[in-house]
Amino acid sequence: MPKIVDHDAKREELLEPCLALFATKGFHALSMRKISEALGVTTGTLYHYFDGKLALFEQMIDRVIKSDVEAALQEVPADQSWPIKLLNLSRYLGQREGRFAQIIHVTLDYKRYEGESSKSLTDKVLNTYLQTISSQLSIEDRTQLDALFSLILGVIVYRDLNPEASPIEQQFWALQKIGLEITKSI
Repeated sequence: MPKIVDHDAKREELLEPCLALFATKGFHALSMRKISEALGVTTGTLYHYFDGKLALFEQMIDRVIKSDVEAALQEVPADQSWPIKLLNLSRYLGQREGRFAQIIHVTLDYKRYEGESSKSLTDKVLNTYLQTISSQLSIEDRTQLDALFSLILGVIVYRDLNPEASPIEQQFWALQKIGLEITKSI
């Protein structure tokens, strides 16, 4: 009797470890053979579920984004006061900073090697996170949204480069204090 396989569950199982794999090895350093070896499956299995490396990569990015947005909607509710939203966002980012550092690495690596052809994928990543931050924090001003997102990315990259740096939550509160000091001096 043939084994019944839940293809969607198997695809998800194969995608799960791919973010870390692409983040550490880089998009261009990996072939389907190297990916299959790292996942402990045959290349035939990979090609059964994905048309190629790019399809696997794009599905992995879609899965990561979807998972992150679902978690953000739960953990950073839009109906809270601004200080509570900021606290929830800093906790959310602090708990997942390694994951977000991987996403940044993967996206930058892909953009660096793919150039202009990476635009649709990088735009999808950026716009999805920007829209989620905008809706959950009720920020409509694009300049304010860009500034906050730039600060978030900067803090994550800095912590990735310097793990001894202050935790994300502390840096968020320090930024808030700086903002209050600037406001007082104006």
